[in-house]
Amino acid sequence: YNEYKSYLRFRVAMFVFSIFVVLALLGVSEAAVSMSVKPEPKDGFINWKQNLEVTCVWTVDNTRGYDFLVNGMSMLSDDNKYKSDSRVSYAVEEDDAIEQKKQVLTISNLSAADDGIEIGCQVMGDGSASAFQLKVLEPPTAPVQNLNVVPKYEDAELTFDELEGAIKYQVTYKSETESEGTTIEVEQPSASLKELTTATKYDVTVKAGNAAGYRDDIEDSTTSFTTLDNRPPRSVDGLNVSGSKYNTTTFKVVWSLDSNTRAGITLTNITIAVRNAEGTEVVRETLGNDAVEYVVTVEEMDSYVVEVLAKNDFSVDGAKGEVLNVDLMKPTDPPTDPPEPPTKPQTLRCRNDEGYDSNLAIPKEITAGKSVELTCFVDGVGDFDGKVQWFYESTNVADMTDKNLVVTNNNGTSVLKISEGKGSNKGNYRCTLKSSECIFQVMVMEKSTGANGRAVHLAFSLYLAFLVSLLHFF
Repeated sequence: YNEYKSYLRFRVAMFVFSIFVVLALLGVSEAAVSMSVKPEPKDGFINWKQNLEVTCVWTVDNTRGYDFLVNGMSMLSDDNKYKSDSRVSYAVEEDDAIEQKKQVLTISNLSAADDGIEIGCQVMGDGSASAFQLKVLEPPTAPVQNLNVVPKYEDAELTFDELEGAIKYQVTYKSETESEGTTIEVEQPSASLKELTTATKYDVTVKAGNAAGYRDDIEDSTTSFTTLDNRPPRSVDGLNVSGSKYNTTTFKVVWSLDSNTRAGITLTNITIAVRNAEGTEVVRETLGNDAVEYVVTVEEMDSYVVEVLAKNDFSVDGAKGEVLNVDLMKPTDPPTDPPEPPTKPQTLRCRNDEGYDSNLAIPKEITAGKSVELTCFVDGVGDFDGKVQWFYESTNVADMTDKNLVVTNNNGTSVLKISEGKGSNKGNYRCTLKSSECIFQVMVMEKSTGANGRAVHLAFSLYLAFLVSLLHFF
């Protein structure tokens, strides 16, 4: 019995020893080959346009063969598409000091075409490393849809449809006068656009992105909007009486809204009020926002004061309108002379270089060292000298010490002459008369010494040579 018991102990010990040997051999085989990947995947993905580097390392001396496998196929196989891919490079390195060998596979500029491939490494006789499945992340390929903006005075709210696969959005907004816009990044399909200018048009573009960034090869989603206007109205223009004021208790008052129209100011209504000589208000009427005339009826012929005021939601409290004095003449006091026809109040008329009247800013080019004249035409009757004012940007020219700027008023025109163009003269010039104005945008150009100047000089030289030849002939 004791001998049998000793025999069983020996058999069990040999069995356990065999297991340890097998496990040790298996451990060497598994540990003999390892594989690493750069860059390491983030959330299981590697971003597009990066270079993938796969390194296979083994420590057992082996010269019989080693290879990378792509989707289970050898890199040396003609059927493997990566064998002839110019983006792929392959290298083998040895380190005798630690008896280590490694092979490195590099795939440059990853794209969606590489997504899903499996890369493995095998060493003949030493085993293989577990295959790595490549997942490539690219930015969204579709544009953002349904941009909608709710504008306010100095800010606006933007919303758009959420795009599948997008985790962030790049929003850029820019006014027509800005060279560079403002760019913000948001994580939700909405954005608040801040620090805007009232009554100004803006363009908005939106791009969708993810951890791989944004894509430049698709069309941006774009929309436009205009911020609300909170400017108070300007005075009405050309307030006057149309028709006779003799022997009548009815007269028509006319005006225009040109100043507000040119400035793009929105009106809500026009108010007209009429007071008699004692200051008692006898007529008050609220008209539409586009009214330009009103027929006044009073009880008797007398002297009246007419006031017309343009209004909107931002009118200043206590603002006064344009005022007109009207004297209705009684038939018992007929005028010794026929009544003069109503005169048109003085207003400015702006004319561009093509000879057409214009309500827009008029561009003017001046060559450095040359002179230029900016002319405003004055319509209406009366002495306007001293009433027309010129401004450079926001400074009254009359207050400037620049002798290069000279103003002359004569025969229905007001002229600002820049005697000698300099770089400091570029900018905006305005002439103003009451509520009307003309704007000139002056640009100073450098003197040209190019091909045209040389051509003129050559032609003149040939002409002189021709004259000299004629003199010799005679």
